[in-house]
Amino acid sequence: AQIGEAVKQSDAGAAVTVTAGTFNESQVLIDKAMTVQGAGSANTILDGGSVVGLPSAGLVRIVATGNVTFDGFTVQNAGDSGATFVRVGIYASAPSAGGTYTISHNKILGSNNPLDDEDYGFYSNGGLESLVFTYNEITQTGANAILLERHTGPTDVSYNTFDRGVADGSNDAYFNMNYGGADITSLQK
Repeated sequence: AQIGEAVKQSDAGAAVTVTAGTFNESQVLIDKAMTVQGAGSANTILDGGSVVGLPSAGLVRIVATGNVTFDGFTVQNAGDSGATFVRVGIYASAPSAGGTYTISHNKILGSNNPLDDEDYGFYSNGGLESLVFTYNEITQTGANAILLERHTGPTDVSYNTFDRGVADGSNDAYFNMNYGGADITSLQK
C-alpha cells in the first residue's frame, strides 16, 4: 500500500500508521487534519525518486485546515516542482489559522548536490497554522535546511539537528524572512 493513497482515503481526524519499509512515492499530499505516523526515521523511508515536474513543491506537502501530525519518517530524494526547479523535503502551509502542524522525529535528506540552490529540507510560505517543528534532522541540502517565508502563524522550531548543506557556504542553515508588508505579530520561536 502507498502512504499517499492511505492518506487520501482516510477521513479527516484519522490516524494513518505506516509500517517499516521503503515507500517510493513522488508526493504525499496531506490536505485534511490527521496524523501520519511512521515506525521511526530509521525504519520508515519515503523516497521521492528525484522526479521532475511535480505540480507543487514538497515530497510531503501539508496544506490542511486543522491539526496535522507527521512523525517518524526519513524523507529523501524529493522531486522538483516543474519550471521553478524547487526541491523540498517537507512543505507545510495552512490556508487558515486555528490548527497546529506538529512535524517531529523525521530525517530529511537533501539532494547532496552543491549546485542545487533551490533544494530545501523544510519550507513554509505564508503559513497561518501554529507550527511545531521539533526533533528533526536535516542534512545534505543544496540550499537552506529550514526556510520560513512570511509565516504569520506562531512557530516553535526547536531541538532540531541541521547543517548548512553541501553548497559553497553561502547558505544559511535556518532562514526566516518577511517581505511585502506581511504583518507577523505571533511568536516566532
